[in-house]
Amino acid sequence: MRMSLMGVCALAVVGGIWALPPAARADEGLKEKADLKEKVAALEQRVAKLEERLEELKSPRLYVNPRRPAPRLLPQLPAPESGKLPEGWVEKEFNGQRFYLVPCEQQPGSK
Repeated sequence: MRMSLMGVCALAVVGGIWALPPAARADEGLKEKADLKEKVAALEQRVAKLEERLEELKSPRLYVNPRRPAPRLLPQLPAPESGKLPEGWVEKEFNGQRFYLVPCEQQPGSK
């Protein structure tokens, strides 16, 4: 008895849905379609913003710390009139131009 009552109720609910006029079902479908289009448009805008942000992050950036001076990569050349070269430096001439051979590292066992 209980099962048949539940069956009748289920049949009534399903029959009620089928009994809706086609226009009412179409209106619901149109509303749902419009909602989905709005969501898609919002998601497309969000994707476009995220892609722009990604391009910004991919681009190389140069960061300069103004508080720290740039490191000196080349050794200071001695004054020409001093006549004294730092230890290990060798003065040479090529095509009339003076240049210096400067050791980059000290050899093991040398000071």
